[in-house]
Amino acid sequence: MEKSGVKGITTILNPSDKQNVPLVLNLYQALEKCVDFCKNSDDSICRELKHSLSVIYHILDGIVTIFHDPKVNLTTQLTKLSKVAHILLAEYRLNGTAFIPGQLYHDVQRMIQGCFYTCAILKKRAVDHCTYIN
Repeated sequence: MEKSGVKGITTILNPSDKQNVPLVLNLYQALEKCVDFCKNSDDSICRELKHSLSVIYHILDGIVTIFHDPKVNLTTQLTKLSKVAHILLAEYRLNGTAFIPGQLYHDVQRMIQGCFYTCAILKKRAVDHCTYIN
């Protein structure tokens, strides 16, 4: 990670503050730099880390951007959440709790399910409201 220009790894991964949004955004940007660096590197260590880093990056991308970027439309948000759900399912089936604690896995999947359920309910209400007006 130091090769990619990311400084202060310990401050980015500081576990003392569990809800520090700037640190999460810094981690997200650092992972993006690391994935780009590993894609363009001939180093064998980078090639081995590329998959792991890109999995973590895509999970963070799917969760962080939908809550952080106000320009992302609903379709893109749901697409990213679906991608996160599928990545988590695949990695959890392959690695079990060695990848992610079971409770966290189920909490994230339930959060994603809740987002889709809420969108479906709101869409149905909008359709019913338009039908009632016409």
